[in-house]
Amino acid sequence: MKAGRRKRGGKSGIFFTTVIFCFLIVYYSQVNYISKIDIQKLSSIVTTVAHGGKRKGKELATLRCDNYDYYTDQKDADDMVYWYNIPQDESYINPFLKKNKEKGIEQFLLFQQDNAGFNNRRMSIETIITMGLSMGRTIVLPPSQPFYMFWENGAKNDFSFEDFFHLHYAHIENAGVNIITMEEFLQRVISEKLIVNDAGEPIFPPGNRTDWNGLKEYGPELQNLKDWIEQNAYSVVGWDSNNCMTYWPKTTMENADLLRIKRLATETQGVKIDTIKPIPVNASIEARFVSQIAQRQELCLYDEHMQSSNFLYFKMDYDVKKGNRFLSPFYTFNFYEDWREALWMKRFVRDHLRYHDELMCAAARVVGAIRKRVRARGFVDGKFNTMHVRRGDFAKQFKHALITPEEMNKIAEKYIEKNSTIFIATDEKNRTYFDILTQHYDICFLDDFANEVKGINKNLFGIIDQITVSRGELFIGTALSTLSAYANRLRGYYSTRDELGGLKSYYFSRHHRNLMLNYLHIQGPLWAYEFSTSWTDIDHDVLI
Repeated sequence: MKAGRRKRGGKSGIFFTTVIFCFLIVYYSQVNYISKIDIQKLSSIVTTVAHGGKRKGKELATLRCDNYDYYTDQKDADDMVYWYNIPQDESYINPFLKKNKEKGIEQFLLFQQDNAGFNNRRMSIETIITMGLSMGRTIVLPPSQPFYMFWENGAKNDFSFEDFFHLHYAHIENAGVNIITMEEFLQRVISEKLIVNDAGEPIFPPGNRTDWNGLKEYGPELQNLKDWIEQNAYSVVGWDSNNCMTYWPKTTMENADLLRIKRLATETQGVKIDTIKPIPVNASIEARFVSQIAQRQELCLYDEHMQSSNFLYFKMDYDVKKGNRFLSPFYTFNFYEDWREALWMKRFVRDHLRYHDELMCAAARVVGAIRKRVRARGFVDGKFNTMHVRRGDFAKQFKHALITPEEMNKIAEKYIEKNSTIFIATDEKNRTYFDILTQHYDICFLDDFANEVKGINKNLFGIIDQITVSRGELFIGTALSTLSAYANRLRGYYSTRDELGGLKSYYFSRHHRNLMLNYLHIQGPLWAYEFSTSWTDIDHDVLI
């Protein structure tokens, strides 16, 4: 009977297999996945599908905490995972990198760190890395340096972005991603003679020095390196992600593309979008363009001068006449003509530009301890709520975003069930500020779980706070805080994973209170929020 079944299904099976095979070849070609298709691998996929099997287009990744000194329950670790393994994404190569490979050349993007607080720097590095990938360039990370507001006595305070994110693995796991350190770059400058003068003679870094780590951003020593880079690279000026938007065409940027893009920008000025419904991820170029450019009037275009320069340098400056500033979420700045490339980039950031496992494991222990505390209080589901109360320098910058203890308590009573547990992330050192909440709630802070964060640099506790508040059943954040904003993006990732259909997120500020309850379109101020497009339907084109 088994043989008979195979025989009866033979011709139709062959036909079905052929159809699938052709479909996948066309699909891979359309989305620019590596030009040399692995036919053997593709055949195995087709065979699996034709015989009723399933090949997962994505699967939830695994967080292993065994390599760290403190025990983490695997269930708690599993609860923290929002990122995926997606085989089709690993081989993606964008048009500019594909062109460079065909020419046999390598181009580099160098940049200066933003000098603001951590979450502003995180936002900036996401934008710069995604911009560099879109250019098809090898991204050179700046040397490690002290971070603003990382002032814990006795704790390391000079960091590279590799200390926070899995940049090394992002480089290894993706064919179209090249990220190296400044030290690696300068070693190559010396050994491979990457930079030469008009006479063809090699140009080396100051004093042939390759290690510039740990120096102050505005110190004279590091300035020597900056001056050398500016002298030997094409220095870009005037790119401000809050005032302009990039545009990446389906192919590389030729003069005809520049004219077409500028014409689109002119023709869509003043066009309004429906701010109630989401824009489909595969909507027309015009609809997606209008929804993304928001209040901006200008485009920052990767012109022929930049394309022909092997070394691009982006200096950071609050005055964009002297430098550049990338203080907005990456997906608001980079516009892609090919919607598939836009989704790939959003997935790349979700799945690879994420916090180190050690930080995620520490947060998993904290979240697990909070749930245990809740269950000990008689709530078997272990659910808790969270707040982020920003004070500190906000008293000078955004007085209108500050709240009194009475206002905080009033808002809590409106949205959070009494007698529930609230975890609070805050920079407020005076804990009596929160006494009013103890009348009706069980409140706790990261300090209450010191055993769970042993071995973690205290300057990184804000990151642990941020991850922890993202796991609350309901979250109330501080408007205009980039910590609260990114916590909401994490909550968006978790909401998608768990198919919750939306966020239970609020802001203390009355003006911003309900912004996150519905689909939030891109709007100004861009730096202040994370928008729903960053997590909504971003796996739309992943093979099932």
